[in-house]
Amino acid sequence: ELAQTLRPIALRYIGHDLLWGEAHLEYARRLIQKGRPQAAIAEYRAVLNYYPEIFLGANEVKLWEQLIETEVSAGRYSDAEIDAARLMGRFPDNPWGAVQLGKVLLAQSRFKEAERAFQQAMKINKSHPRFEDAQRSYVLYLWGAAMANQRKLVPAQRKLARALKLDPHNRAAEKMLMQINADLERGP
Repeated sequence: ELAQTLRPIALRYIGHDLLWGEAHLEYARRLIQKGRPQAAIAEYRAVLNYYPEIFLGANEVKLWEQLIETEVSAGRYSDAEIDAARLMGRFPDNPWGAVQLGKVLLAQSRFKEAERAFQQAMKINKSHPRFEDAQRSYVLYLWGAAMANQRKLVPAQRKLARALKLDPHNRAAEKMLMQINADLERGP
């Protein structure tokens, strides 16, 4: 099946490693659409193992993120956690490794650990030039979610309010903040 899918793409670009890598990524995306995350994980790993020089910098970070998110969706949390740690080690000045780790921990209901990962991401982002307000807002939303799941409603409320201040269009943060406000009004 892989050969059939990649052949038409590869025939146009024989000898071009970049395009072979892109063909693997496209195949991985199709596998995910078909509900085959395990096979997609193998394709992401193939790209990382056989075409590492092609996907340097921001593109490599995005590739790691796709791998980790696919591992989480497949329930492969320990692999996702290991790969998030690898991403953090490979790009220590990039906050997305810590964000991915936090998301993996959040998916496992390991809220206190997730909270620490999101806190680390926010510390790293202070020095990261391309971390925009919408991205900071997203991390604050995730951090607030970790706190809310521990019933730390007032601190979660503050994180979510900051998230909305940075990005007023963050609907997930807005919805969660409304729920927390309602819970706080009702009382214990």
